[in-house]
Amino acid sequence: MSYIDEQSLKVFLEEIYKYPLLTAEEERELIKRAKKGDIEARNKLINSNLRYIYKMAKKYSGMGIPISDLINEGVLGLIKAIEKYDLKRRVRLLTYATSWIRQSMMKALTEQSRAIKLNSSIKGKLDKVRRAMEDYYQKYQREPSEEELAQITGMSIEEVKEVVNIYKGQFSIDELIGDENGRTIEETFPDPFEEEIEEKIKKEERINRFMDILERELNERERKIIIEYYGLHMHEPKTLEQIGKELGISRERVRQIKERALRKLKFKYGHLLKAII
Repeated sequence: MSYIDEQSLKVFLEEIYKYPLLTAEEERELIKRAKKGDIEARNKLINSNLRYIYKMAKKYSGMGIPISDLINEGVLGLIKAIEKYDLKRRVRLLTYATSWIRQSMMKALTEQSRAIKLNSSIKGKLDKVRRAMEDYYQKYQREPSEEELAQITGMSIEEVKEVVNIYKGQFSIDELIGDENGRTIEETFPDPFEEEIEEKIKKEERINRFMDILERELNERERKIIIEYYGLHMHEPKTLEQIGKELGISRERVRQIKERALRKLKFKYGHLLKAII
């Protein structure tokens, strides 16, 4: 992928929907190749995630940097994520890369934006909240609430709300593309995959939390049965009989262990369990 300028942005927005989303297996193979220096594999990973990068860039447009530059920064963040991605993690690339993409865009905004004149006090609070959000996301794979940010940073809820509004660019106006009808980029190029991508990220985050719960609440055999039966953590779903052969026990015994494990989980985590399986 080449860098995007304002003139080529319109073409870019038409092109990004032509790139197919990758399966977990395709993505994993491309990451292996990209980490060995395969440029074609890296570009395929970038192209398949451009829709999400554009979606995030829209959030920060209007803050003094053209959306085309934000997209370029997002691509740089994704490249860094590909380099840093640990194949042992067994999570989808986009789940891992989101914080890197956001961090790259926010660094550019902090360094280059002249549209917002912030006094030194606000700048300090913005940096503190930005670091807290990035650290929290890296650790928990979700954004912290305003209450959690206040606790982490030692700021009041009112201060956090003020800074978060700046951080997320909620005061900005949509950038126009010179359309004769005055339509915005979003109106001209609605993203048919936006909900799908957003839901994939949320699902990955739920599964990550669920895997932590399995580690705490179940023994090794129970975890294996639940993960393989429901196809969690990038596993393909297996039948009770297949799992039984792996463990050297009967199909019925596998079913009994599965049901016992589910009862344990439902007692404490029924709502999350329902959302996962």
